[in-house]
Amino acid sequence: MKNITVLLVLLISLQFSAISQSQFELSVSGGPTFTFNIRYNNCTGHINTSMTGSLALIYRPDSTFGIELKISSLSHPTSYLNNDTSNTVKIYTTSQIVFQRILAGFNYYLPIKGIQPFLGLVAGASYAQTTQTAPQSSIINFNWGFQTGASLNLAKSIALRLDASAVFIPNVSNNTSYFNVAADGSGFPSFIIGDPSRATITQWNINLGLLINLGKRNK
Repeated sequence: MKNITVLLVLLISLQFSAISQSQFELSVSGGPTFTFNIRYNNCTGHINTSMTGSLALIYRPDSTFGIELKISSLSHPTSYLNNDTSNTVKIYTTSQIVFQRILAGFNYYLPIKGIQPFLGLVAGASYAQTTQTAPQSSIINFNWGFQTGASLNLAKSIALRLDASAVFIPNVSNNTSYFNVAADGSGFPSFIIGDPSRATITQWNINLGLLINLGKRNK
């Protein structure tokens, strides 16, 4: 029993030692988000390019691995549906939407001195709400994607970070808050584009900002 207690104390001590030697980083950044045209059965969805602000907390247990939690908010992009037969559908569906996203993921940092390039995978959720219908007209969707970028040290605790990400929102219906449709489906111009259909929203984001070291690893 005594040996087991000593072993537990040793393991706990090692764990706290590992945490104390780790580094936390805070990233504050912004940049444009581009959304590819969304191909539905009888129409095309559009979400216009918008500026995005992002805040990320990164935990670095060692020099090559990081765990990142990121919150992003798009600056009220305009969205609408359209088709080739009639522009009337654009009039019915045009709206500015509230769009927010939270992602968590893993980054791998390449061992290059001075500059730290990285590759990462992320997953999380996005929240969209149209500003043209009642507040209950909102939707939450699963997201996943990948990111890459690099940071360049400017000072002992500050670095410049540039990153780019591709994020996918699968299985999104055109009968949703992304396109000025209420939660009960009212406002959807089915007389023009037929029954609702589903597609994947693909978004590219480029961010430039500052990376702040909150706790430096012991050498």
